[in-house]
Order: sequence, then structure tokens, then C-alpha cells
Amino acid sequence: MKLDPLPIDAVIPEILAELARHRSCVVQSPPGSGKTTRVPAALLESGVSGEVLVLQPRRLAARAAARRVAGERGVRLGGEVGYQVRHDRRAGKSTRIRFVTEGILVRQLVSDPFLPGIGAVVLDEFHERSLESDLSLAMLSEVAQTVREDLRILVMSATLDVDPVADFLAPCGVVQAEGQLHEVLVHHLPSKGKARLAQAVRVAVTRALEESAGDILVFLPGVGEIQDSAAELKALASGRSIRVLPLHGRLTAQEQDAAIAPGGVRKVVLATNVAETSITIEGVTGVVDSGLARVLRHDSGRGLDRLELQKISRASAEQRRGRAGRTGPGHCYRLWSAAEERGMVAFDTPEIRRVDLTGVVLQVRAFAGRDPAQFAWFDPPSPTALHRADELLRLLGALSGDRVSELGQAILRLPLHPRLGRMSEEGRRRGFPRAAAELASLLAERDIDRSSRGDLFAQLELLHEIEEEGFTAAAGQRLGVDVRAARAVAQARDQMVPEADPVHEVPEEELVKTLLSGFPDRVCRRESETTATGVMASGRGFRLTMEDFENLGVLFLALDVRESGGADRTRALVRMACPIEEDWLDEVLPGSVRVDEAAEFVRDRGTVVVRRRRMFGAVVLEERLGGTPDPSVV
Repeated sequence: MKLDPLPIDAVIPEILAELARHRSCVVQSPPGSGKTTRVPAALLESGVSGEVLVLQPRRLAARAAARRVAGERGVRLGGEVGYQVRHDRRAGKSTRIRFVTEGILVRQLVSDPFLPGIGAVVLDEFHERSLESDLSLAMLSEVAQTVREDLRILVMSATLDVDPVADFLAPCGVVQAEGQLHEVLVHHLPSKGKARLAQAVRVAVTRALEESAGDILVFLPGVGEIQDSAAELKALASGRSIRVLPLHGRLTAQEQDAAIAPGGVRKVVLATNVAETSITIEGVTGVVDSGLARVLRHDSGRGLDRLELQKISRASAEQRRGRAGRTGPGHCYRLWSAAEERGMVAFDTPEIRRVDLTGVVLQVRAFAGRDPAQFAWFDPPSPTALHRADELLRLLGALSGDRVSELGQAILRLPLHPRLGRMSEEGRRRGFPRAAAELASLLAERDIDRSSRGDLFAQLELLHEIEEEGFTAAAGQRLGVDVRAARAVAQARDQMVPEADPVHEVPEEELVKTLLSGFPDRVCRRESETTATGVMASGRGFRLTMEDFENLGVLFLALDVRESGGADRTRALVRMACPIEEDWLDEVLPGSVRVDEAAEFVRDRGTVVVRRRRMFGAVVLEERLGGTPDPSVV
């Protein structure tokens, strides 16, 4: 099958030569050069012994790239060329090129660092610097230096400072490739007044349809904004016989293909940042950029990572602009002003500096069998972040000494944050895995209660009610529920536990114990039954801001914690909590309660006594004075 020439073709012999010479290589190539599809095939043709594994930062990109390579090679998808992503695999014994998401490779490295049957690994779009891409690079480097000297490692990116990666993999080759980006005119269209994003998109799309001849690609931060914009564009589309198509990770493969595949009817594709790299949509001559994206950040209030809306970087904006110049001159319409653009950050912050590291530290301990502080990171995290992650893993019971415990191994097998994995295991042990999955999903997703009251168990009841009524808009309005958020929670739960439990009603006490298993560092004790202050198991002070906290009891579990913006920044603000019993600590977290003894000189008595404390973390459960101290201590 004769293929159209692409810019990357000219440097493929150089890439293969560098890999033969150094066993590792970094390729910098502009968007649209063909590196994602042509390089893996060239590696296979060069005689690489074993499978060529290609890492993609997103599931949609992995599936789309695999389909394109299979098409170019004239083979059936799932045969010689396949893919593997979470909950979806089309690959078999005959597969030689396999596109995977980064988490798939990390779990494979943790379970078997020898990577049997794999001859080369390609890390594509490395400039996105996801936590798992950084971890994959570090693990692959260690594997290549210790047990797999024959392993080929290739790092590819469009916008990447190649020197740090080449130095990390040294000896390592570097190849620069040219692109064929056509001129793209940039237009700034800042929103006037308080116009909604969907309205601003309609104005920009209308202009793009008039000033460019091809399809229009619109970058939006999430599924909700895509749905709003689609509704706003409905009249425009019907009046001009234009198809408006969504493109995001939750769609089926057929729906994604409809947005990507060329067609006879002009189309407007409403996409998240999945279309920023890797995905090629033929015929696009106009890009409308909202300038927004949702990125993972650690939410200290929940103790988990959450997707947060933020402005994109200038580098990301350039990636998006380039999508309009693949096949000819194009136009890019930015929904912000030139002055705002000057204030945008140059590059996105790597995930390793903005997300929780508990999960990755558990993976490193399982993979390397040593303290994560001694692991050869590509971009080392702060020692404080590593220590904090280790401490939480010990509280969760995922570590036994310095080794990963049996419980930790079970948590590792789940594609969840260790807190949620621990809750999932606790729910399974107690006989209600689906209810535990619901709690975990509610914590991981955004609140479904529009009133923002935040009561977790009230939200659980609302989830059941809205689900019984089919997630209808009318039910959402009546119940005060964010229907999109509720549906996302239900979908996340069903991915974790597809089948319903035989037990439908779970006592609230059992649900609280499940929460305790995942959030042991949030155990709190008040100074008295009348005060609003005290200390958490983590050692941090707190102040209760919720109403009616007098009825909470002295010992409780904080479910929503916020940073204090006032003068007393040392105390956390607890906005939501539920009472717990002291004997639950040993029941749910065996061995977590310890007894500390210390000799103390009591001045007014003129004697030395023993102070005994029963402790859970930094929380004093019971304190007594008395007993005969060791004479040597006296």
C-alpha cells in the first residue's frame, strides 16, 4: 500500500541509526509531521525483536492512532496492530504494535519489570508531562540499565526541551524533524460583557465558517461545555447543513470515529484537549480556542486529585493553533485578548508538581523495592511530598515496614487513588462493594448537590433518587441535583463494580467505617465537647466551621477540610464531619492504636511518674499518670 509522504519520513533512517547506536533517542517533530503513525511502523520494519509499545497520554488518542496505523498497513485492528486502554482492549498474540495509555505500562512494569516480549517502547507527546509519563520514563531507564540492555526507548514530542530528556537517558541520540505547518492567522475575540462561553463560541464559529473553507475545530474544557455549545450551535448548523460533532474521552469508538473521519458534509468538531495532540482531523482550516482546560490538581479539602478549570499555557495555545494549518492556510480564533495572552504562563506545570503522589509512591516501592527518595526520578518530587505520601500509605496499611503489604498489593491492582482503593477493599471485605464504590465515586467526582451543602450521605440518597428517575432534567431540577455530575458518579461506580450488591441497604455506621479506612489521617479529636478546636491524626490543628458541631462528639472523622485564609493559618477548617467510635480504629485499622510511655518529673510532688498515652497518629485517645518508672530513667 503506497502512502502519502510525510515530513517525518525524511528522518526515520536517522532515528533508526541513533537507536542502533545508543538504544535510546529523543525526537522533536512539529504537529502533523506523522511521527505518531510512521515511527512505530518503521521500528517494526527495522527488525525490532518483540512488540513495539507506543504510549499515549489519552485513551482516545491511543485508539485513534492504532486505527490509523492499521489502516495504513492494510491490516485488521486487533491483529498486527492493536491497542489497550482501561476497560477496552483490541490486541492479541499476533499484535506487534500496541498503543497503550501510560497507566497500562506502569502497571505492567510494576508486575514484571523485565517486560518480556517487548522490544521497544515509544513515549509519544512527552511534552504533556503527565505523572505517569514521567514515571514510565524513569522506570524504563532503570530497566534498560539493569535487566534489559536490549530494550529500545524512544521519546517523541512536538514542543519539548530535548536536552533534559537526552541527559537523563544518556547515552542518547537526538533527532530534529521539520514540519509542514501552513500559515495560520490569529484573531482575538474576547467575550463582551458577561456573555456565556457557549455564546462566544457561536459568534466565533459563525465567523470561522465565513472566513475559512474547511471544517472547524473548537477547543472546550469539558463535556458540559461541549453540550452547551452544541445546543447553542443547533440553529446555525441546521440553517447551513453543517454537522456538529462532539469529541471527548467518554464517547464510544464509533462516535469518536465520526468526529475524526473525513466526510462530504462540512462539520464543526467540539473537542476537549484530546484533540490538541496525537489526533489528526483532516480538513480543519479553522480553530476556535476557548483558552480553557481542566487539569488534575490536588484538592486538600478532599485529600484527592480533582479536575480543575484553568487557563491554558501559551505552548498549549500554539499546539491548538497549529491544528488549523495542517492541509493549508487557516484561521485561529482565540476567545481572549492579546493583553490576556501576554499574561499566560509559557508552559503547563508538570503533573508531578501539582498532584498527590501517594499512588505513584506505592508503585515505585513495588517496582524498585526501596525508599522512593532513592529512586532515580526524571524530575524529582520534593522530599516533603514523598514523606507525606509514605506516611499516608502506612496509615492505610499499604506498607509493612518498608515493603508493600498484601493489602497494598491489592490496592495496586485497582486503577484508583490508594485512599479509594483502600475503601474499595474495605467495602468488599464487609460485603457491600457497590456501596463503597458509590462513596469513592462521590468523593472523586464533583458534588452532585446544587446547594453545595456537602453532606456526603445526603448526596448518596440524592444519587439513588435521581438514578431511579432516569437522570432526567426535570428530576434534577426538582431534587436540586446536578444531573451531569450524578451521571458521572454512577458511571464511575459501574466501572468499579458493574453488578449490584445482594444487600441494598447498608447501615450508615458501616459506610462511615469504610470512609475511615480511606481517610485515617482525618481522624480528629476536640479539646472538649464544647470547643471547636483540636488536633487531627496527621498532627495538624483544626477548627470546626460546620453548624451544630456540639452534637458531633469529641472523636470524629473530617470529610471536608479547607485551608484557613485567616490569621491562624496553622489550623485547617473542617466543614463536614461524622462521629466515630474509638473501638472502630482497631477494627478497621488493626495495630494503628499505640501506647506511648514516658517518665516525667512532677515538680509540685517532687517525684517522677509515668505518663501513658494511647495514641492514634497525633491524636491522644487516653492519658494517665502513675506507675513505677524505670530506676535508670529516674
